[in-house]
Amino acid sequence: MNQPVHKPYSPPACLTWQDRAMTAAEGTMTGAILRAALGHPIARTPRFGFKAIITVDGHIMCDFTDVTNEKHVGAYVCPVDALATNIVKLADFLALSADDRRAMFRAVDGWIARDYRDLHRPPPANGVMEGRE
Repeated sequence: MNQPVHKPYSPPACLTWQDRAMTAAEGTMTGAILRAALGHPIARTPRFGFKAIITVDGHIMCDFTDVTNEKHVGAYVCPVDALATNIVKLADFLALSADDRRAMFRAVDGWIARDYRDLHRPPPANGVMEGRE
């Protein structure tokens, strides 16, 4: 009797990088950040606000709604380097094309409303993901 051949899962071609990324990161902090960065409303909690800041010492702060639906203004999220590393790992895992990778990095950068790490110069042209492509 022939045994079925199990092939690795490959998502349907009709899925966008956004769909693939949010599915792969569902239930993680990176997934919640990506959902906020992409502006996808989410009724369930916990969830992050649609904009965040980077503090002088390189930590991300953002409004947050917890599982009891209590809102926390300016809650601590994570170090900026940890977020950048997780986004790069997600892009690698999904084997995103160069264009999709740049689009995901731009979306995450767009989530950052203000970077206070260096007030004497403008933020990097490529945001928090600069040099990670």
